[in-house]
Amino acid sequence: MTRLPLKKWCSVGGLSIISFPTHAEYAVLYSTLESLADEKIALIHSKPLHHSSSTDINLIDATGHALTARSALRSRISDQEGVTLVEDPTDTQGLLSQLKRLTKSLTQTQWWLWWSPSDLVAQKVDDMEIVKCLRVIAKDFSETHFLAFVAQSVHTQRGHALLEYISSVYLEVERLVDDGHSAHRWRVVKHPDSQLVGDEIEP
Repeated sequence: MTRLPLKKWCSVGGLSIISFPTHAEYAVLYSTLESLADEKIALIHSKPLHHSSSTDINLIDATGHALTARSALRSRISDQEGVTLVEDPTDTQGLLSQLKRLTKSLTQTQWWLWWSPSDLVAQKVDDMEIVKCLRVIAKDFSETHFLAFVAQSVHTQRGHALLEYISSVYLEVERLVDDGHSAHRWRVVKHPDSQLVGDEIEP
């Protein structure tokens, strides 16, 4: 099997999706950031980050905040530090509008990463609403690299199928257990070059 760096697999542009087991969410993100170490990145994140990297990252904090005086102050402080705050990530229309505005200010960004739209499920956002949001992103970012991380166990079977359908590249991370040792295998589920489907990825 062909083993190429992750950046090569997702270089086609448009929406690419990495599907991962929930226990591996940090490992998958950090492997991805290492693979994109020389790129300018905008990272939408829903959980705390503990990653030190030389990667040029614009952080978009979508951990979820009510619009209060305290969060408004935090937003102003964050803007000074190069961190953008999403007040209500469950408002997918508002999130899409904010992303459109950000694309105009972050013009040098080479890769957009969303880690992870699956977190919206825990905030009671309907699976199909998440799919619709990513469908709009697939259209709006058709000339850009946009990578979304999807947790395998939280979406419906239909939701997963639709996410695979709307993505230009769909990668799946599997947990392999051998003699008590676990590792992860990354493989191609969908790619514009159908001959590459089933190949393994070097994260």
